[in-house]
Amino acid sequence: MQVKKIHSLLITIVLLLLTITAARSQSCVGTAGEVKWCYWTGFTSTPDSLDLFYLETFPDHPTDSQTLGFLQTPINFTDRFASMIRGYIHVPTTANYVFNITGDDKSVFYLSSDENPNNKSIKAEVTGWSNIDQHDKYSEQTSDTVTLVGGQYYYFEMYNFEGGYSDHMTLYWHLEGETDWRIIDYNYLNAYGCESTCDDRGTPCDDGNP
Repeated sequence: MQVKKIHSLLITIVLLLLTITAARSQSCVGTAGEVKWCYWTGFTSTPDSLDLFYLETFPDHPTDSQTLGFLQTPINFTDRFASMIRGYIHVPTTANYVFNITGDDKSVFYLSSDENPNNKSIKAEVTGWSNIDQHDKYSEQTSDTVTLVGGQYYYFEMYNFEGGYSDHMTLYWHLEGETDWRIIDYNYLNAYGCESTCDDRGTPCDDGNP
């Protein structure tokens, strides 16, 4: 009887290890200390989320991209474009945080409850436009308090939709009870590591098929 219990326990442990290994192998947490800012140009007017999401090149084939070490996009980049940052936020110890986004024009911040992109929801947004350090133009700019668990990765997305003149997007945070907003930097960021490797439509290739 004791042998059967030990055998059953070993099977349980092995299955648990396999589950953990499979989960880790499917993780999209990428390079630490950086995120990718992707942008799409060529719109004839101020784009919105539908314009961006309907593009055949979204999300894995932007017009171009830049690597960032903090959650602030280039300032006064160009006109009539849409951009996206996605990746992971992590903190060393469990604490309650409040997020704030500024942007010109409309800007949106999504945060997942874990690593899974499917669990994301809007936490903060600029519904019109704001200055870079204008944290209270819209009530929606500031999130409710969010508890982040130390060592856990949280998937996030940021979007900016620009018409003309100035453009920018920045994500800030502070601990619950504090008042000074700080830009989220490389110490708390990881890149998204599961981008598609598919070529654009029409790209010549040899896949072995006649």
